[in-house]
Amino acid sequence: MKRWLPGQPCAVGVPSVSECVEAARSLFACIQGEAFPSEKKLLESKQPVPRTSPLHSLSPVLVNGLLSVGSRLNRSSMTPQMKYPVILPKDSHFTTLVVQHYHAATHHQGRHQTQMELRANGLWVVGASKVVSKIIHQCVHCRRMRRPVEQQQMADLPRERLEPSPPFLYSGMDCFGPFITTRSRKEYKRYGLLFTCLASRAVHIEMLEDLTTDAFINAHRCFMSLRGTVRQLRCDRGTNFVGAHNEFRAALRKSGLEKIDAFTVSKNCEFVFNAPSASHAGGVWERQIRTIRSVLNGVLAERSARLDDASLRTFLYEAMAVVNSRPLTVSSLNDPNLEPITPNLLLTMKPRNASPPPGEFLPEDLYATKRWRRVQHVVE
Repeated sequence: MKRWLPGQPCAVGVPSVSECVEAARSLFACIQGEAFPSEKKLLESKQPVPRTSPLHSLSPVLVNGLLSVGSRLNRSSMTPQMKYPVILPKDSHFTTLVVQHYHAATHHQGRHQTQMELRANGLWVVGASKVVSKIIHQCVHCRRMRRPVEQQQMADLPRERLEPSPPFLYSGMDCFGPFITTRSRKEYKRYGLLFTCLASRAVHIEMLEDLTTDAFINAHRCFMSLRGTVRQLRCDRGTNFVGAHNEFRAALRKSGLEKIDAFTVSKNCEFVFNAPSASHAGGVWERQIRTIRSVLNGVLAERSARLDDASLRTFLYEAMAVVNSRPLTVSSLNDPNLEPITPNLLLTMKPRNASPPPGEFLPEDLYATKRWRRVQHVVE
């Protein structure tokens, strides 16, 4: 390899293999001369390395002017790189760059794969395990791939869920479905509208013929007629919810009221919308929808074709009664002196639900002309 002198033009092009090998050998010799000058001088004068040297356990030898690990593989047919790996210091920046290069060459695998790649290329790093582990720990790509899953920090509960209040005074709502019903050989999609009380955890379900604003307003008025005044409704930004909110505000503006917000809170219903694309903020009603769907989906998957609108509405009310009869706490279940508290107990002050109608309901009732028997069989 010709040495470049100042003033000479530089050769432009891809370096050859021999040039790369000679450049690497020159770099290794320079690094070893800085890290192990005494050991190198002793070996050049054919003297043994003292026991106090960090290289004594490696039985170092000089191969082509480089400090290499001595081995018992002299008679093997392995390549000189495998028989006599070149020794590199652990505290050198050059060693760090070399380890990072072979770590990337193994596609950011673990410590053992990186060390194996170093050995395969004829390199021996003093204290390689700690050096490789430190580099992998500082590798940004590895930390991204192997870091633990982030846990979301939950926000504080709203004030409406912490203060005692009448049932359904502060509620959350959402739609679920669709469910298929039949009428005159035609199939229609029907939806459920769930209201859940933030204080008593009770639920109320209304059936929607579609997801329009008109259908929601009618169901909302039915809900308020049965459950009383609702001061606040929390929901996502569904088009029917936002449309109803806009219609209510437009009607209030036409009436000439100056303090619309104050009137809405005191006399009507205030809508509180979640942030867009933040369904996790509605966990209060999403969890209740999951409970309702677990009751509905398995049964209606096979029997929805035999239900009309009136039957589906009855079945939704029956499912609502089942969900509202669940215990709110499990601490009182094992105490004979305490009665379990359920949402129905808070709503009706009655410890038991209504008994089913008398009679035995068989699978053949699904094909009977009496619709109420179909519903009762499905409910059982």
